[in-house]
Amino acid sequence: MSEAIAIWAPVIISRLEMPRRLQDQYRCIFDQTFKSIEDLKIKVRQMTIQPRGRSLEAIFKLDALCLLEDERGEMKLIKQNITARQRLSGQDFNNTDITDKTLLFVINLINADARAVLQQGELRIDYYIDYLALATREEIVSLSTEDQDRTVSKPISELVARLQEEVNQLQDENRQLHHKIYLYEKDILSLKKGVYKAEKHSQQLNGEVGYYRQLAEQLQEAIKDKEARLIRYENSYFPSEALSEEAVTGLGKRIKRLFAANS
Repeated sequence: MSEAIAIWAPVIISRLEMPRRLQDQYRCIFDQTFKSIEDLKIKVRQMTIQPRGRSLEAIFKLDALCLLEDERGEMKLIKQNITARQRLSGQDFNNTDITDKTLLFVINLINADARAVLQQGELRIDYYIDYLALATREEIVSLSTEDQDRTVSKPISELVARLQEEVNQLQDENRQLHHKIYLYEKDILSLKKGVYKAEKHSQQLNGEVGYYRQLAEQLQEAIKDKEARLIRYENSYFPSEALSEEAVTGLGKRIKRLFAANS
């Protein structure tokens, strides 16, 4: 004997034929001065669709995590809350009266990404969100069990327990992933600080090398000046002009006579 199982579940009535892209720019100015942006992560925290007469409005709450470097080379993680909105025409939902109060509109997120630029103290975040809007209605859904090969042989409670176990596992994996991301961001921050210290030490060494090079040049100039003065001092005991050949000959004869007289 066949049995039927009835459940109360949302049923998709209509949807947008093509995914939509919300693209916009967020700007903010900080009181503190930052010289560069090292990393940016964007996360969709909440997404809803609100009826607006004959149209709809998709609303997204975003969290933008920015890793910034200040003038002293220190890294700071700053969070910015962004609200993005986009209008949807009711005509985009085929054969559906969007003013029907029994309808519930939901968003199926496809992708979200962003890029940031820091210029003259202003942070500009260009972001986009790809999504699909669905129109659903809560209805009773019957599940037939005529074909035993396709029936659920296990009790519903056991299936629910297994589903809950899978959800708990996914949540645990999600927590582990967030912890890994935290450690990754912490390692990046430590690495940036180490690079900054190394660059500062390198600049100090370059300054000392330049100082000693300048000092060596000054010592070389002093040595050259001293050698020149010594040469001038030694040459002051001799005539500045070369002696003539006759003078040299006469001087030689006089020296010989001097030695002969003393012998």
